Amino acid sequence: MFSNVVRFGDEVFKKGLNMGDPLYFVERIAKVYFSNSLAFVVLYVTFIFSALEVFCQLYLLMTEKPDLMNVFQLAPMCLTSLYVLISGIPLMMMKDDYQKLICQARQNITAKIPMASPKTIETFREIYYKQIALYILFFLFCMTSVVSFLPTEGIDVENTIWPSIALLRLFPNDSGMLISVIVAITYGSLGSKGFCVIFYGIHFMHLCTLYQIQSILLQKQLEMVNSTKWNCSDLVLNDNEKYQEWVRIKIRRCIMEHIKFLRFGKFLKAHFKYPLLLQIFNGVLLLTILFYITYYLQGGVSPIGFSNFMVATFAMIFVFAYHSELYSQQDQHILSTVFEVPWYTFGRSNRKMFLILAMNVCPRENYLSGGGIFSVNFNLFIWMLHKVVNLLTIMTGMVDNIVD
Repeated sequence: MFSNVVRFGDEVFKKGLNMGDPLYFVERIAKVYFSNSLAFVVLYVTFIFSALEVFCQLYLLMTEKPDLMNVFQLAPMCLTSLYVLISGIPLMMMKDDYQKLICQARQNITAKIPMASPKTIETFREIYYKQIALYILFFLFCMTSVVSFLPTEGIDVENTIWPSIALLRLFPNDSGMLISVIVAITYGSLGSKGFCVIFYGIHFMHLCTLYQIQSILLQKQLEMVNSTKWNCSDLVLNDNEKYQEWVRIKIRRCIMEHIKFLRFGKFLKAHFKYPLLLQIFNGVLLLTILFYITYYLQGGVSPIGFSNFMVATFAMIFVFAYHSELYSQQDQHILSTVFEVPWYTFGRSNRKMFLILAMNVCPRENYLSGGGIFSVNFNLFIWMLHKVVNLLTIMTGMVDNIVD
């Protein structure tokens, strides 16, 4: 059974490699999903209902003026709906940009795949299976958080965690049909919300992986600069004009390929910059409140649900940080490869070419969001946890003052 699964996975990998995208099925699934009329309608209904839940939370704060505990109880689902809007709407609006990025990456990769060594292909195979495992884990974490809040013990309007259901407290008790409709939509949209978050996360991971693959191919091309059949000593090669001309052609190709690589990275940053900036601050608030509910309020009205939700949110943020780290490391890897090229490769005639190449690949601040405010990598992950601890301290003090 397992061998059949591996065989099928290898066939998909080979097919994707020939297309210039080992994870091509991600784009295929997204295309099928977004071209389906029913899925499109469900997606729009999910966005509208998520916006309604955010509005309900704001309306309750302005009219009912609930106590702080009630705010903490409703805030996680409000922030989750906001996260769905932040993830889903850009995904819908930028699907054409996504296609352009995919086509550009595939063109860059397809041209170099025939020249790749078996060792490089094996590296891509490892990346392919690692990404599939991360996709599955991301899916399971997201779906776990969704399933955790299913109403197994019935609906309690007074102690609900959903802003849309909490708003029903303001309506007369005889509005049975309205309550049934709102409750049905609230829980019926859970799966669609989960898929919005999953699609955005896999979309992010897919493009970061394509960026990494292009970086590896460029590194291998730089390593091949010194690959030659010339049986001469280092000093002779340093002054050999034919050899230096051969190196010059190779370096020129590497510079052109690196320009394409930089262009893809620039488009990638522009593609994710503002959505991720909003997601990061939303994630800090959400994780803070989940920690507070789990550890200070003993899980609130749904101990198991909020515990699972906190673990899933923490894991998903870590997955984002891991892929952002892959993105930010690539320039350093390429620069290290450049300086590993033997000294005799760059004679007098090639020193200018070497300087151009070294300056192009010199590490720069590589971020995927924040407009340059911060770099998105594991440092950001630590920064987020630091802000979470700060907010937890403030919130604990607020509640202690209320109790006193």
